[in-house]
Amino acid sequence: MLGERIKQLRKEKKKTHQDMADFLGITRQAYGYYESGKRDVDTETLTKLADFFDVSLDYMVGRTEENHQALSKSSGRAYYGGGADWTDDERKLADAAVEDWRRRKKEMEANMNTRNKQ
Repeated sequence: MLGERIKQLRKEKKKTHQDMADFLGITRQAYGYYESGKRDVDTETLTKLADFFDVSLDYMVGRTEENHQALSKSSGRAYYGGGADWTDDERKLADAAVEDWRRRKKEMEANMNTRNKQ
């Protein structure tokens, strides 16, 4: 299923095996193995592919058949419970909350690192 999905998305973007191999930093043959199912796709590569094709990981692995362009409708963000039907204000609020959380997490990690050095 995954290999078929990768192949379909690659063709939609009008990319060759070599284009994709170059993007991923692997050989053309290794990329071909992903599409044929002869090689498992590791999590990091799967995430790169999902980002490249602008789709969710669930769509990549066949957990959903929902229009794979739905991620684009949510400004490239995948929110818990959806997001495609959110208003612009709701998206902005969610983005602000995530950015605030990231900032606080960095501050907390910096404080922990400082304490550990003392």
